[in-house]
Amino acid sequence: MAENDTAEKPWRELTREERLAWAVNIASHVEVDRENRIISAAATCPNCGHGFSATVTDADILVDVERGVRDSPTVDWSGTLKFTIACGCAEGHPGRPSEVSHGCGASGPLKDVP
Repeated sequence: MAENDTAEKPWRELTREERLAWAVNIASHVEVDRENRIISAAATCPNCGHGFSATVTDADILVDVERGVRDSPTVDWSGTLKFTIACGCAEGHPGRPSEVSHGCGASGPLKDVP
């Protein structure tokens, strides 16, 4: 992708297939620090070509909850972690919703197994 093509790429959410492919491309740039309970990524977005960094904490991790449980679930950092990383580039993308301050709309689901 040419450098001047990236700034004009419109904001859009990816299709399911695109999200899975995006996640595969980002996976090698994700670090899971179980001891400090944080997940981070620093990469070039495969969708828009801009650099970004992202941080995932307990609040962003998907927790399997048993039916009927009403309390806030606790993240088991010793087990499998499921989370989403999203492009967080600072560059503008036409059509980005006003409530969204960063990114091109690209994101993908990831899983880390100890």
